[in-house]
Amino acid sequence: MIAIGIVAATSATLLFGGLYHLVFGRLRVQLDGAGLTERPSGCRALIRDAAAKLVMAIFLSVLLYRLGPSALTFAGGIGWSVFAGLGFGITAMAAHPGRHERPVLLFLLDAAQWIGSAAIMGVMIGFFH
Repeated sequence: MIAIGIVAATSATLLFGGLYHLVFGRLRVQLDGAGLTERPSGCRALIRDAAAKLVMAIFLSVLLYRLGPSALTFAGGIGWSVFAGLGFGITAMAAHPGRHERPVLLFLLDAAQWIGSAAIMGVMIGFFH
């Protein structure tokens, strides 16, 4: 496990998430139906997001290292990271009770961001191996 890969993966996915929310932020708020007063402040949301992505980067780094050299390549990093994201992350999102009352498009937007983040993390971890 190389710390620079974990830091780079976390930083890249924070940037990706910021850009993703710039593009889809208004649509998410409309679909969610929640007012801005119900959301955490920008700083608190950023800290929570950074912590979650750091844990995700550490987990994916350990997973890719345990899978061996074939996982620590460009294609292997993307493939295994997306596989783990779909197999655990998206299924956990789908099973969360709060999701059942929300629009499917909102779930798909959130899922696409997390799968994109997983793919970026796989690339960064593989690159800095």
